[in-house]
Amino acid sequence: MPKSDVIFGIANTRVPWRYDRSQLRDGAIIHVSFDKTGNPESFAGNPSADSTPHVVTSISPSEWYVTLESGFRIEQELVNVVSAVLQGYMDENAIRFALDLAAKDIRLEHLHKTSEYKRSRLSVVSTVAHRLELVSRLRQRDTAKDLFHHYEALVTYLLLTCFDRLGQPADWLEFGSWLSARGKKDEREKASQGINATDPVEVARAMHDFYKGIYAVKHAFFKFLTDTKLLPAESRQMLLASIDIVEMPNTPGSGLERSHSEKEKMEYLYGLRNNYTHEARFIRGVAGMTYPEDWDSREVWVYKEQEFKANSWVTVAFRDWPGILESTVRTGLMVYLQSIADVVSVP
Repeated sequence: MPKSDVIFGIANTRVPWRYDRSQLRDGAIIHVSFDKTGNPESFAGNPSADSTPHVVTSISPSEWYVTLESGFRIEQELVNVVSAVLQGYMDENAIRFALDLAAKDIRLEHLHKTSEYKRSRLSVVSTVAHRLELVSRLRQRDTAKDLFHHYEALVTYLLLTCFDRLGQPADWLEFGSWLSARGKKDEREKASQGINATDPVEVARAMHDFYKGIYAVKHAFFKFLTDTKLLPAESRQMLLASIDIVEMPNTPGSGLERSHSEKEKMEYLYGLRNNYTHEARFIRGVAGMTYPEDWDSREVWVYKEQEFKANSWVTVAFRDWPGILESTVRTGLMVYLQSIADVVSVP
């Protein structure tokens, strides 16, 4: 095919060139050679001894402007957000180092695909960090006052959704995509090894059960809370100690009051998350007691709700809420970044 005029955009530089336009598409690999001063001097479809592969990320046909990237570029905005929400938890240099390593998850030939980023560890970090930033904005006094008793319920929900995000594999797929993804062949083979049934419905149910054991929201939520590689045991214990759930029989003075276990408290938190999501149900905050400058909530138990059953009722109280929840998510995000490259946190 004859070559035509194109403009390659590379490293904030416009470079006019003659190239076969039929070979240019999003995701196409272009091999770029540079001169001794670091300026691009040639573009080719095949590699050479001194060339560096770049990928086409966008094409503007009006002037045939073709953007090239050698890898995923981390925006400074993301570094700023993560550094802000982890202030006092991690050093900015350590954060940047971990983000740079996570960026390598994104394969060059798939750099232009939105799904490639969404299934990366960078996406996990970004979504959790931006959710923490949103919580910080909601916590501003004027905003919190305007939200009134919705404030605490909304902040609690936003923070609880970070649990399953941090506990879920970065390369999450919905069940249909998992069944056909080439990269999940080993998981499917492992799932099929334990299936003795021949009925298609039973086989489908068994495959779905295996899938849920890795990718389901509930599994991810509890994995974050129970896996010490995701959340230190001390942080989990502090969180659960801030929740008091007592079940009392309808017959007063029977002495059968029962405090809920840690597992039941985790189940309660998961229900709290889902009730807000699926039933639009929330626990009203205590107006005027959500502003840390007005009172010290760390040692004060605040009763939140009672559930009446046929033969008993359950009373729920929180302490240092939702502050302890926010610190749990910040710790989880810190550990997630540390796990990428064994980054050392700031004392």
